[in-house]
Amino acid sequence: MIKLLSTPILLFFFGCELPVNVGDYEEKYILFGNLDVFMATENTTISSIDTVYFSISSPVGSGSLSENLYISNAQITLKGQMGPDDSNQIREIIFQEDQNKPGHYYPDTAYTTDLEFPIFLNGFYLNNDYRLYPGKTYTLNAVKDGNTLTAHTTIPDNIHFSSQEGEYLCEGELIPINADIQLNNFTSENLLNLSLGEELNGVDTLSLYTEGCYVGSFASQPYFNLGFEAPNSSVIRTITFALESDSLALESDLAGIDLAEGEPFSDDLNCNGINDSVYANLFYNWPCDDSDFHLMDIFKIWKGHYYDSENRLYFENPFIWSVETTPIPMMWLYFNYYGLQLIQVQATDANYYNYLSGDPLGQNQQLLPDSNIENGYGLFSSTISRAFFIYTRRVAEN
Repeated sequence: MIKLLSTPILLFFFGCELPVNVGDYEEKYILFGNLDVFMATENTTISSIDTVYFSISSPVGSGSLSENLYISNAQITLKGQMGPDDSNQIREIIFQEDQNKPGHYYPDTAYTTDLEFPIFLNGFYLNNDYRLYPGKTYTLNAVKDGNTLTAHTTIPDNIHFSSQEGEYLCEGELIPINADIQLNNFTSENLLNLSLGEELNGVDTLSLYTEGCYVGSFASQPYFNLGFEAPNSSVIRTITFALESDSLALESDLAGIDLAEGEPFSDDLNCNGINDSVYANLFYNWPCDDSDFHLMDIFKIWKGHYYDSENRLYFENPFIWSVETTPIPMMWLYFNYYGLQLIQVQATDANYYNYLSGDPLGQNQQLLPDSNIENGYGLFSSTISRAFFIYTRRVAEN
């Protein structure tokens, strides 16, 4: 199941020590927003703006509920170079408040388009007259009761990626890493094939393993190395969208056993002892033996796990990971399901890096993040992104 992302997504790790200096708290307004330029098909870019969130801060231990801190009736605007061509036209976008969600603001419909695009893209798509541009700086303003919050972001210049060769030491043996993975396959032809339910062209297949050097930690054997070049960007974020995560099947069918639904079944995925439906493409090793440290525990510990209303186990979709150095070892943690995957690769601006660089795991709730919001807290950031398709399949051991 695909769940659309809330922005900003702040899930990443940095190799640095947590600071010990705690800033003095002062009640202020909070502003969050993000811009994205998606390098879509051969000659197409898509500009989008995520929902802008406006709220008021609250001290630790106050007992305030987050939904009660959102602020209505603010004036939100975005200003910068926009237009159908790169001609230095300075334009402004005015936001309106969601009548059903106080403190949630989105661009007025005069600036957006109803362009239908794959569901993995977040936010509101801007029409051609308000196209955003890489390398340009944009200003977000929020005004409330005489208080003005201002923030700036410069969209990263570009991002390119490719598969790269390498080696991995597995049980004393150096194993070469496949460097021939096709990544230049996010095309208009494949988008059409996807919409028609037809097979995509130029898409490679990975065989996912649940044993050996391929699983265990973030240092496990990668299926391929994703190299990238991203000028003026400090952090690269990958977002893996499993496009066939909703497929259901009886547990007995996955095990190759002829058994009626509802019959007793011990080797099941949700560990209820009954043969019922599960998410068929879940990348998981599922014997229900909690007495031993089985592989199933490794999957749950590293990936996190959830159950839907029918008690069906599922993993996060999409899955987000962030790195600073190239290449990215695309190993087991990047994939939660079998089937067709779409992987979006985003280059983030410096604001994103700075915001959580001091406390990347959120372990110190007394620490104020390094905000770029003038006269307030929060984050205004931007990304530039590209994407590629890849298939993943179950192998016999799974």
